[in-house]
Amino acid sequence: MKKLIIILILIVFCFGFSSPHHRIIARQNDSGTECSTTTDYIGDKLDSYAGSTASANDRVYLHLYTPTCTSGCTSGTLTTAYMYHSSTGADNLKMLVFLDDGDDVPDSGDSRIDTATLGSSAAEWASAAFDTGASTTCSSKYWIGWVSNSTAWDRKYDTSGSLVLYYQDITDGYDTSMPSDLSGSWTQVADRNTSAYATVGP
Repeated sequence: MKKLIIILILIVFCFGFSSPHHRIIARQNDSGTECSTTTDYIGDKLDSYAGSTASANDRVYLHLYTPTCTSGCTSGTLTTAYMYHSSTGADNLKMLVFLDDGDDVPDSGDSRIDTATLGSSAAEWASAAFDTGASTTCSSKYWIGWVSNSTAWDRKYDTSGSLVLYYQDITDGYDTSMPSDLSGSWTQVADRNTSAYATVGP
């Protein structure tokens, strides 16, 4: 009797996991709905720009982006910040990510969702993990910003790019605190692209 019960349990167990219903669920779970750090990001991955300039210390710079989400995902989390460093001097920088409130303009409605602290002394893509791994959605837009201290981070940029670069000096300073939103008056510079991005993962 015990052997018969065991056999029946095994039959039910095997049938359940081989049924069409379970196979459909398995395919749905493998359909690529999670974001991938390999293909999904916010920002600009190009590092072939000819321009190179030092970022003024205690000044926030911004570009507005929509996440790529090429993997087919709808939402993810911030994983790693990347900023190209174009010199061999030792520089420090903080990358800031703000959620745009829907008007494509930096203002008090755009809240900071995450921060990463980078350092480099080589011509390279410098990187660092984000502090909290904030949640992102593919239907929203985000501001990728950066602030350098007195070391004045040397960055790559394109003077004939397609984006607007915004900047504003901060009062508290690099080593004190970062702005929680994008309130205040911003200066605009047209036709600028910058080598900086944030990867988005599951």
